[in-house]
Amino acid sequence: VLDALTPAKRVFMISTGTGIAPFASLLRDPDTYEKFDQVILTHTCRDNAELTYGQELVAALESDPLIGELTGGRVTLYNSTTREESARMGRITALIGSGKFYTDLGIDKLNPETDRIM
Repeated sequence: VLDALTPAKRVFMISTGTGIAPFASLLRDPDTYEKFDQVILTHTCRDNAELTYGQELVAALESDPLIGELTGGRVTLYNSTTREESARMGRITALIGSGKFYTDLGIDKLNPETDRIM
């Protein structure tokens, strides 16, 4: 999958529910960190409890013997919920469209010249 993407400053991995699973292997692949300076993983679920897998996945990256030293400060997890009240409530498309996504992360808007989206 990474072979289809040209290197860039940032890669956005947009996931909902169990759709986060394919990104688990990409987050553990050293090539990801050779191609991209920053990795932003989004995970949107109905309830906060459903976000646990993504939180544990990202938390484990820094201690991973294969890629731990590559990930330091380069992976950001952005969680949101669609049913249960949370600080980030709403579908990721709406949060991106409203600009809340960028404000929450303190980042520039998506730029096709410097960003890739999966």
